[in-house]
Amino acid sequence: MLISYFNFWQQTDIKDKPGMAKAAEYINENHQGDDKILITSSFVFFTFKYYNETGKQPILYAPGELSHFSGTALLTDNDISKDFNAFAGPGDMVWLISTTGFGNFQPELPNDWQQEIEQQSFPDSNSVKGDILVEKYLVE
Repeated sequence: MLISYFNFWQQTDIKDKPGMAKAAEYINENHQGDDKILITSSFVFFTFKYYNETGKQPILYAPGELSHFSGTALLTDNDISKDFNAFAGPGDMVWLISTTGFGNFQPELPNDWQQEIEQQSFPDSNSVKGDILVEKYLVE
């Protein structure tokens, strides 16, 4: 039992695969005043909420029907945006958080969203989550 526990933690490799903890730290350190935060996967939404220290409410982008697992029963209408244009308007800065895991859903962004910061990638120790991706956009 003790050997299994040791092997599990060794394989987890949290030091080299910090995932959302490091992604949130990056946003917490670089977030400014009115910046908005949009997350594209319900699988990482609550993990970000746990680490979020920006004082801003993250919003889940969910254009279609949500599945009945991955914590979606805990979401309220205030947690969700179904439309990029309703979420952010001209002059808004938006932090976009996505993941390469869980089917790698990467929504097509509106043409008026211009990337401000090159995509940052934070590998997660849980391989199902893949990498946590962070980008910052200016809405023109």
